[in-house]
Amino acid sequence: MKFTPPLFSRHGLLATAFLVAGSASALAVDWTQTTGPFGTAANWSGGAVPSGVAATIGNGGTATVAAGNSFNVATLAVGGHSGTGAITQSGGALSASQVMIGGDDSFGGSGQGSYALTGGTLTGGNNEMWVGSRGGTGTLAMSGTSSVVNGIQIIIGRDAGGSGTLDLAGSARLSNLSNHLFVGINAPGKSSTATVRENATLASADEIYVGWLGGNTCQGTLVLKDHATMTAVNGVVIGRDSGKGTMTVGDSAVLEIGGGLMAGAGSNAVGA
Repeated sequence: MKFTPPLFSRHGLLATAFLVAGSASALAVDWTQTTGPFGTAANWSGGAVPSGVAATIGNGGTATVAAGNSFNVATLAVGGHSGTGAITQSGGALSASQVMIGGDDSFGGSGQGSYALTGGTLTGGNNEMWVGSRGGTGTLAMSGTSSVVNGIQIIIGRDAGGSGTLDLAGSARLSNLSNHLFVGINAPGKSSTATVRENATLASADEIYVGWLGGNTCQGTLVLKDHATMTAVNGVVIGRDSGKGTMTVGDSAVLEIGGGLMAGAGSNAVGA
């Protein structure tokens, strides 16, 4: 294990507004098939491949994205508020203004979403990316040379009832361009986990929080092993402000941390 420990600095969480254009919502389309190509018009309500509009896969089906494909939508909801859905991507490119995997921005959801990439790229815009949000359960699994990039925050497990799982393997890379990356936020009684293994990379443009808020019953877990790399420009906090967090680093995993590493920050936080 390697660790670079410059001085720690704390930053306030950037308040973020989430805007979804009314025109895109009005033109939202839903996946209607069991399993099939994302780019087949007949697989979508309205008989057209979504382009620049909101797209939801919540009927229990699975959309596939392959090499040579390129798609752009507004919001991408996998599972949605109360459905079940999946995307498998072996290549190509899919971009969205916001990506939501399992649940959405409304409380009381039960959506279950999964996104598995073995190749290709998934790109989110300047809205938070959620994997398990507000009652939803989300899974993001990456391997091969796949890449996921979001404009701002990426949250694995968010708010009441939200639970998320991230598995990074192969030479996959998950990163954001600004703000923080979180594992387990304000979800009392729920656990969220991020595992970075083999030669994969997890990178935050600011800080990484593992377990934040939630009255010590919101559990965030981060595991790094093999030859994995984790980069955080302005520090890592394990357990913050009544959150409970755990980080395990083993094998030849590499930590590249600017700003320092802290366990247990703020009142009633538990970090290990």
